[in-house]
Amino acid sequence: MFRKLIKTSLLLVVISSSANVFAEWTYVRCGKLDGSDRYWLKDSTGSKVTVTGQWIKAVSSNFPENKYIDAFHITKAVYASVFKQCRSSYVPQPARNDSDTWNLFIIEMEGIKFQAPGKFDLKEEHIGNEFIRFG
Repeated sequence: MFRKLIKTSLLLVVISSSANVFAEWTYVRCGKLDGSDRYWLKDSTGSKVTVTGQWIKAVSSNFPENKYIDAFHITKAVYASVFKQCRSSYVPQPARNDSDTWNLFIIEMEGIKFQAPGKFDLKEEHIGNEFIRFG
């Protein structure tokens, strides 16, 4: 199922202003694709699961102009690990805190970045933001 989800996801253009790849961490929530439910992924001690990666802004040709999503860039191996821990019909999604919006993981495989499946909130690109666009 993991391979199928990756193949059907959108390819995004990733924009980032930081050179510190995988120098950050975030919590993981498991959410339904339609956004109807989500829960914190917890380990055997009851602590929230964290992953290492990098927060980025991502745009897609499928988004309206001047819109982007916040996403957390991780490796395929890290995504596969948390994907297996989520309940059936739920997918892992990054979150900074309880009030964070719906964000996505960006998975890197063989040098190509893919959007992981999940619900996401579009955000408005503000004048003055510095974005570096690459494919």
